[in-house]
Order: sequence, then structure tokens, then C-alpha cells
Amino acid sequence: MRIPTVAALLLLTVCSAAVAGRQPEVNAPISRDDVRGIIAALRVITPKPVTLISSVYNPRWPHHTRSDIVSVLMGPSEELTGDSYTLEKKDGRWQITGKGTWIH
Repeated sequence: MRIPTVAALLLLTVCSAAVAGRQPEVNAPISRDDVRGIIAALRVITPKPVTLISSVYNPRWPHHTRSDIVSVLMGPSEELTGDSYTLEKKDGRWQITGKGTWIH
């Protein structure tokens, strides 16, 4: 194997690991443990990457951000469409309560 080929393979491996380990953007008042729990709950049904975890607001109390319900966008952010999920934390575990689609 030539040196440039080895260098290209090494670069590809490093870049793939960086993308695979990339954390989603989080716009919700949740802990890192919650982020891990949300990702784990979604991994049961899809290998797609989590792009964004957002708060869900209660319309009765517009200034109250819930920390037990989140909206999650899945798939690469450069795609034009992807899956979306609503998750709720019940008894300390994140559970999927809804599924939809997002369009960019």
C-alpha cells in the first residue's frame, strides 16, 4: 500500500469517528444524562444521527419550559427532510410518544 493511500484511509477513519461521535445541538434544559437517555431510546428504532433536541413549551404557561418532554430531529442536518420524535421522561426513563417528519 502506498503512503498516500494509507494517509487517506487514516484521514477517512478520523473524520468518520468525529462525525459518529458528534453530539446533537441541545436547546432544552436537560442534563447530559438525559441526552444519553434520549439517544439510547431512539437507537432502539433507528441508527440515524440525532441532530437537534429542543424544548417543548406549554401554551398555558408561555414562559415555562418543560424539561420532561422534548422534540428531536433526526438525520444529517444537510438533508432536506428527516424524522422527528417527541419523547417524554416517565419514571426516570425517556420514552417515545410521537413520530413525525421535518422538512427544511
